[in-house]
Amino acid sequence: MKIPSSMFLLIGLLAPSTAIGRVWYVKPDSTGDAPTIQAAMDSAIAGDEVLLAPGTYSRANQGDDGQPLGSNMLVIKGGVRLRGEAGAEVTILDGRPIPPFEGGRVILIRDAGEVVIEDLTISHGYIFSSGAGIAAYFEAFPIIRNCIFRDNRTGNVGSGAGVACYRGRIENCMFEDNRAGVESSGGAISCGPAVITGCMFRGNSARSHGGTSGGAIRSTGALISDCVFERNAIGGDHGGVSGGALSDHGGLVLQRCLFIGNWAGGRGAYSFGGAVAIEGTARITECVFVDNYAEQGVGAAASSTGLADVTIERCTFIDNTNAIRANTGAVRSSIIIGSRDQICAASFAVSCSNFIPTQAGEVCGTDGGGNFSADPQFCATDPAMSRNFLLQSDSPCAPGSHPDGADCGIIGASPVGCESVATEPVSWSAFKHLFR
Repeated sequence: MKIPSSMFLLIGLLAPSTAIGRVWYVKPDSTGDAPTIQAAMDSAIAGDEVLLAPGTYSRANQGDDGQPLGSNMLVIKGGVRLRGEAGAEVTILDGRPIPPFEGGRVILIRDAGEVVIEDLTISHGYIFSSGAGIAAYFEAFPIIRNCIFRDNRTGNVGSGAGVACYRGRIENCMFEDNRAGVESSGGAISCGPAVITGCMFRGNSARSHGGTSGGAIRSTGALISDCVFERNAIGGDHGGVSGGALSDHGGLVLQRCLFIGNWAGGRGAYSFGGAVAIEGTARITECVFVDNYAEQGVGAAASSTGLADVTIERCTFIDNTNAIRANTGAVRSSIIIGSRDQICAASFAVSCSNFIPTQAGEVCGTDGGGNFSADPQFCATDPAMSRNFLLQSDSPCAPGSHPDGADCGIIGASPVGCESVATEPVSWSAFKHLFR
């Protein structure tokens, strides 16, 4: 039966319309739709947006919830979006305390479901427990985009000075100079299986008397992609310290990240993983590790402990104090140059990889075939300085150019990006004796 067109019109008139949430506009001088961010948040309902005009929002003009042992400048309501109108650089939530109080968290999210926070700078939060910048507890799933976290601190038992959450998404954010305190972990982020993508981590740290992990991130099963980790550190006076930039406790997936100048160590401390430390399974692909350092320990670029099973594929390691230390797993299609103790793991299978030693480093594990030693022929004269790791078209690491004819595809983290400059590769037989 054909339905009359008038019936479609009637159905359209009777159908409920899609609700469009209200925008609550807040200004630092209290002349907006509500006098403070919290007042706007309290008035908003799910689907609304709290939009902040440019300026600095501090405890002096915003207040806090008055809790004596860790106040919160702002408590987020479920389903309400918080956004800076003109971007993070000019929209600042400054958590510095009001005397005589000693500190407080900037944002608390608790049992709020999915919450979106974007285009804000969150700085100077300080709290004894976790999440000085943002803490998401219980049934909370924060989506944090285009934010800057700067100079947030946790106390002696806190973790995740910038963000502490279990699940969530953190996208295109900058984490700079955040610090977790004594016996704490995750200078920038402490999380479970969160998704972290497109972020910059610079100068974050966790320093203690030992037993800490993750100068930038301490996670369990995170998916981390397209991030840069630069000059993050972890250290202590005694005990184990791990993961100058990143420490994961099982299930890590790490893709297309750059680790440069990260550091793990401290006076009298046993340290490992100047860039990445792993306790559990992990898959690391298309990552670059440059000039990372592990003092009095091992695995300046990547290190694993216990029964960790790590797969490293299509990665590039340049000038790390020692590149990889692990128990079980595999290294495939990777470039390792300019490092001491390049790779040592009794059960590792190493295949289709290019090694160039600078000192009497040892390469151990199982030779899986296709390994060799040759100049990778990067496009850049100084790839570490320029951060250009593209290959020349005639590189022995380029597809179809393997010196022994092996079908290894691309070796290293980056593809071909410039024309050829001919050089003569060296056979793997000259380097194979280092396996034992």
